Amino acid sequence: MSHVELPSTLAVLQAADAFGLHVANNSVVWETKHVARVESADGLAYAFKHFRAPALATKESSILLHLASAAPQCNVQQLQRCENGDALAATDLGPMMASLWIEGARKPYDTIDAGGWTVLGNTLATLHQALESMPMGPVEDLSEEFLALDLDAERTRLVQDREALRSLGVPPEALALQDARLHLLVKHLGLCRSAWPAGEDQLIHNDYNVHNYIFGSDGKLSVIDWDRSVVAPREYEVVRCLNHLPLRSPSLASAFLTGYSEVLRLDAGRLEWAVHAAMVSHASKHWPTELALAGDPSSVERLVALEEIVSLLAQSADNLLSFFLNQVATKN
Repeated sequence: MSHVELPSTLAVLQAADAFGLHVANNSVVWETKHVARVESADGLAYAFKHFRAPALATKESSILLHLASAAPQCNVQQLQRCENGDALAATDLGPMMASLWIEGARKPYDTIDAGGWTVLGNTLATLHQALESMPMGPVEDLSEEFLALDLDAERTRLVQDREALRSLGVPPEALALQDARLHLLVKHLGLCRSAWPAGEDQLIHNDYNVHNYIFGSDGKLSVIDWDRSVVAPREYEVVRCLNHLPLRSPSLASAFLTGYSEVLRLDAGRLEWAVHAAMVSHASKHWPTELALAGDPSSVERLVALEEIVSLLAQSADNLLSFFLNQVATKN
């Protein structure tokens, strides 16, 4: 990805001053539209992050502070404190967070071996265990989002979006994606809502994927970006993280579950619900289509890539459920 200079270097300098870091203008490089890599006079690199909303900044910084004490063995962003003791600096862009830059590599799913998947499972369970003790506070609840979904409205939206995409002349895979999403919605929304597990929900990362974990050269795994965290059954995150891997590479998915079960047990009934919920997540994931309809240049390619995964899940959700139930019977 090419670096993008945003008109917000001043905000980074404002934050650096609040954190007591000496930073030169030319040391600020924007890696994404929200995260800048900054090298300071102390010779260290830092990640400066601003947020879409102040509440997200408060949520992520609070989680990182909790994990620093509750799970020191897990590698997450190491927050810097402002000179006044605050975790966030006030800037023209809103609250900004600073943490030590994490060096390492992001690996595509198909390049992670069994050992890597075991580490991923073990790390997720360790994080879940640490988050059990965190007060949830004003954090979004997954049940509120899912229980508010209206089948008729969602169905209508999918059909209308499909026709709008067709009028743009998109590849057939992009249209097939909408068909697969509609199938998942109709088949799984009612089952997800009627079987919602009672109690035991907790904070989860909710975005535990190849974009947000980093493999270090020392073999350690670091997990970043906690601003999408929600309250939900942890089994939901297990299913969402593995996605279609159990259908493509059952042995690798099993390695993940082996690592997870070394720390925490998984409940068969909640896993069954989580499969239905994960399918609804795919069905109600509208933003890729919204970008395509808005003319984003790379969005149609994204829809084509998603189609292979979502269509496989639509065809084989029952096999996915069987995999998880067999695995939990073996590992528990």
